[in-house]
Amino acid sequence: MYSFKDYVSNGMVYVGNMFRPQHKMLSQLMIYATTCCQSRCKHCHIWKKEMEMLSLEDIMKIMMSKCVTKNTTVGLEGGEFVLHPQADEIMGWFAANHQNYTLLSNCLAYNKVIGLTKRYKPSHLYVSLDGNKETYKQMRGIDGYDSVIKVVEAVKGTVPVSLMFCLSPWNSFADMEYVVNMAKHFGVDVRIGIYGSMSFFDTNVDMIDAGAGDWHGNIPESVKATDENYDFIALYGEWIHRRLFRNLERILSKKIVEFFYGKYQWSGMHDETYKHYFSRIKKL
Repeated sequence: MYSFKDYVSNGMVYVGNMFRPQHKMLSQLMIYATTCCQSRCKHCHIWKKEMEMLSLEDIMKIMMSKCVTKNTTVGLEGGEFVLHPQADEIMGWFAANHQNYTLLSNCLAYNKVIGLTKRYKPSHLYVSLDGNKETYKQMRGIDGYDSVIKVVEAVKGTVPVSLMFCLSPWNSFADMEYVVNMAKHFGVDVRIGIYGSMSFFDTNVDMIDAGAGDWHGNIPESVKATDENYDFIALYGEWIHRRLFRNLERILSKKIVEFFYGKYQWSGMHDETYKHYFSRIKKL
């Protein structure tokens, strides 16, 4: 999935940003160029928003920022990016001026996705696939499974392709295994994400409860062969757990938090909460 070079490059950017906060650089930049989308996903409601666009001129101004370098990987998405009226011009500009860019697509307009990909050759194509044909329609509200398969078959020899699976309340670990096997069948990469309640996408369903059932036991064996995906999923439960405690730390005393965490250093005062602590130090 990620090369050694990727880790080194991103690590150097991270360290540089820590030591030179006035000269921060971006390792990645996602450009949501349009809210227009023909999917009707349950896990994303951007299609309900009023139509908004970033013009090519807007995007060029963004790319002129000092925090964007030739090493910044820029992702073009939406909504559905290829529905942007200037999709052709925008990808043409990137192909000529910043070739380190990727395209994210639901592939419903498959002929357009195939045409633009072959013409402008983004460094990577990410396509959404959240299960089999039945699950796809249930989760995304549109019967677009076949369109995704057409795109993968048409361009997998032209640019690197990744199947993007999102585990959500509307699909399952069985669907995850299905997509991993499909990636293996086509000889392409697979990236696994987990549904999150992001305000930009107007999501209104709670995040997945990793404490319900045997979370680790449910992870398919096939996923373990994709190390980064497995690590991400396996650690999600711990992240949710700690996230809840981080919120509790705002109201619980340090002594109570240490009962759960063990020795914990934010203050030497056992009856002080995070909220009180930060209020106090701001006054110093």
